[in-house]
Amino acid sequence: MLDTFNQTIQSTLDSHAPIKTVKVRSRPCPFVTQDIKDLMKTRDQLHRRYLQTRDDLDWSNFKDARKAVKRMLKDSERNYYLDEVQRHKNNPGSLWKIINQAIPSKSKEKHAYTKDPKTVADEFNQFFSSVGKNAADASIRLAEENNITVEETPLETVYMPSQDLFSFRTVTSEEVRRVIASLPLNKAPGPDKINSRILKDCLPVILGPLTHIINCSITSRTFPTAWKEAEVIPIVKDGDHEVASNNRPISLLAIASKSTRINSALSDPLPITHGVPQGATLSPLLFCIYLNDLPSVSRDSSLESYVDDSKVLLSFPLRQIDEAIANLEQDLHRVASWCCENHLLINPGKTKYMMIGTRQMMSKLPTDTSISFLGKSLKPVDSAKDLGITLDRHLNYDKHVSLLVSSCMNKLCQINRAKNSFDTKTLSEVISSLVISKMVYCSSVWSNTSASNVKKVQSIQNIACKIVTKSRKFDHVTPLLRELNWLPVDKLLYFRDASLTYKCVNNLAPDYLCNKLIKRSSIHDRRTRTHDSLQIPLFKTAAGQRSFTYRAAHIWNNLDKNLKDCSSLKTFKVALKKHLLAKDNI
Repeated sequence: MLDTFNQTIQSTLDSHAPIKTVKVRSRPCPFVTQDIKDLMKTRDQLHRRYLQTRDDLDWSNFKDARKAVKRMLKDSERNYYLDEVQRHKNNPGSLWKIINQAIPSKSKEKHAYTKDPKTVADEFNQFFSSVGKNAADASIRLAEENNITVEETPLETVYMPSQDLFSFRTVTSEEVRRVIASLPLNKAPGPDKINSRILKDCLPVILGPLTHIINCSITSRTFPTAWKEAEVIPIVKDGDHEVASNNRPISLLAIASKSTRINSALSDPLPITHGVPQGATLSPLLFCIYLNDLPSVSRDSSLESYVDDSKVLLSFPLRQIDEAIANLEQDLHRVASWCCENHLLINPGKTKYMMIGTRQMMSKLPTDTSISFLGKSLKPVDSAKDLGITLDRHLNYDKHVSLLVSSCMNKLCQINRAKNSFDTKTLSEVISSLVISKMVYCSSVWSNTSASNVKKVQSIQNIACKIVTKSRKFDHVTPLLRELNWLPVDKLLYFRDASLTYKCVNNLAPDYLCNKLIKRSSIHDRRTRTHDSLQIPLFKTAAGQRSFTYRAAHIWNNLDKNLKDCSSLKTFKVALKKHLLAKDNI
């Protein structure tokens, strides 16, 4: 039924809108006007005349013409982007396309391949379609090599309350119409080449048959084979682009059958029997369901996961280090056993092990604190990256700040080259989106860093401020920050910590954060002046007083009552920023 549906649409398209191969010329630069082209022609003529005469006057005339061309190009480019920004200021998608065109970035040219594209496509497809099976086979070999007993654990029957159950039902034509009407137009089609625009244009005619196909699929409990096919586009991650493992497969319509496209060459389709396709809507949810039981495997330690990144955490006093290492190795063995049992491959080469403590504690550690994991000896590393934050063994975040400053500087240099193409408002939005957002990412984790690190981040904000205001290098930055209503970095970090504290106090944050802060009103019922305050943890060490729980309690208790009583997060942020700006101007 679905094959007939697809063939009917495709034959109709072939009759009325057949695919044609045309040679597309590169688009001319939009800000190169005819006057500039004429001046370029004059410049080239003057250059040729100088080459013939070698006369100093001809050379001077050529240089004047060259300078005039550069000046006109610069002015024309600036005016073009200023006009385009104003024209698209109410359309964020189009506006950011213009911004990305103006800001210099890495080349987006297609990668060239030394082999025939069809051969490369077949090789990539063979690798992509067998990744899941190879990982499952490798997990079995890993279990055998390390004497891990793999036993099939039968699933227990779990009886759910009736309100937590669900069942599929047939859909109406109106529901299908609403779904198709909401489809974005910028999504790539799959192997059938029927995109969302075609579906929307043909909707009055195809709505009935399409609804019938969907309902037949639901009632028969089968998914149409044609909708299980996927065309895979490889996206380079890092390294040599001709090595399949250095590419990320993105599936366009996915599940059981794959074919890979390299440039214009399409590989032969291959079936897949393991894993979920990257790019499918349900893939993240299915993967999380599959890993749902992993955190319950460890006994002495706690296991935290974010998608496929997992951490085994164990806290212990220094005198129990030998026992702690033994417990950690046992829990890692349990994790490895569970993964092998469920055909998931652990990569010991990418597993990092870090011990965290104060400098005094770390200086008292034994010489050898390595642990054994899957036949490899893991030695403690000095730092490791976790979800974009670089953690170090003392949690002072020196390396994170250094990497952050370097990354922000690279982006600022790119924006600085295009700053004359934007007005102040647009430039402020660009820097806020591309630099400031990166600068304050997860700031509540590392905002307890040293004053010298805060000063380094402040230097980034100073440069960003001068780019937005188009000021000179040695201009004093404080009045410029006030002009833009920007908080200095120390106040900005305080602002973000206070905002997160407000969310925790008002149960707007995740439970694991809200539960860390205890209201004094929950301890006793007496109405006192500190009734709405938070209980301050009794941390005597400097490390404990740098924790978010301690800092958040102090921040909240020192806030004015009118700030604590704000009815929403938005009004709290507005009032707090106004308060901090006024305090900074005193």
